[in-house]
Amino acid sequence: MSKFFEDRFKDGYLDVNGLRLHYTDWGGNSNKPLLLVHGLNVQLHTWDPVADAFREDYHVYCVDLRGHGESDHADDYRLKSFVSDIHEVARQLDIIPFDLVGHSLGARIGIAYAGQHADTVKRLALSDLAPEMREEAGRALKQFFANAFQTRGFDTEEEALEFYRKQHPTWKPIFHELHAKYQLRRNWANKLVFRWDPEASWVGDMFWHSGPQGTEEIEYCWDMAGKIKAPTLVMWGATSNLVDDGLVKQMLEVIPNAKEEKFNTGHYIPREAPDEFNRSLRDFLAS
Repeated sequence: MSKFFEDRFKDGYLDVNGLRLHYTDWGGNSNKPLLLVHGLNVQLHTWDPVADAFREDYHVYCVDLRGHGESDHADDYRLKSFVSDIHEVARQLDIIPFDLVGHSLGARIGIAYAGQHADTVKRLALSDLAPEMREEAGRALKQFFANAFQTRGFDTEEEALEFYRKQHPTWKPIFHELHAKYQLRRNWANKLVFRWDPEASWVGDMFWHSGPQGTEEIEYCWDMAGKIKAPTLVMWGATSNLVDDGLVKQMLEVIPNAKEEKFNTGHYIPREAPDEFNRSLRDFLAS
């Protein structure tokens, strides 16, 4: 496997809303804080190559969302709870105001956070998710998680690595390796199993109109989108199954100071085209 990034960051833990949340601090002398927020069913180390690329020019932090990575599992995975967590993390780290980058669920959290706490965000970059998704995309997401739950675990990291290579053939290899290393934990039977809380999978249902709570979540997120003050970059993949032209157009109409950039990728822009993602993000943050 590739050499990882352990010598580039320090691990930290914060008590937030009754939970212990894990974060990484990539150090440096910059006074420009940059917070990276991951998506559903992953953890903060999916950002390691991006954080490493920006650590010389920004003070980079990554956070494990509640129910993910090394952070505590929770009883509540509503969008407002994630937003509250991010605000408390930023407050305790004393990084306000800061630049915020979110991918997938992290993008949806970023929309809600930047509307709820508009004066705390300098720039906002959203990677391939809108306040809602189409029903067919929601069904595909549910099937993805159903398939994942059928995986009982692995004996070795090599088995896990092969699983991720087959599951995500368009990713750059380093991201398969990071998943095999950090996405799993040893259980009582000495099997490598997923770290994340299966209860968090219901968050996926909140991306589309699945009952009253889903409707409430979507309405809240669109409302917050209209209150964003920060310059916003809407990044989306041309072959993404979660975002389409109509949703992007709607976001550009609702978010007051937004522009788009389309990538020749699917949903996982930072893992499929990391160089292009980093270049676009760097240009935007410096603008």
